[in-house]
Amino acid sequence: MGVSGRLYAEATLSQKIDDWCASHVRCFEGAWAGRRRWWPDNIKAAVKDPSRYEPVLNETHADLLDHYGVQGFPARVRRPRRST
Repeated sequence: MGVSGRLYAEATLSQKIDDWCASHVRCFEGAWAGRRRWWPDNIKAAVKDPSRYEPVLNETHADLLDHYGVQGFPARVRRPRRST
């Protein structure tokens, strides 16, 4: 969780969109309540088009983020470190 040093980890059976979103619901309602920015990796459940300049979030995941008032910024391709 950034510089706070907090971590949220959860094991799931798959990386499909249903499991991905269910894990994020539990995360946003628990440990990450109140966070406003999210930097997912380029997993297919989160990012539909992992473009280097204009990545496109999966619609279901984007709707979930909108519901919780969170902005999604996918990690950059080949350079996952972010500058913000």
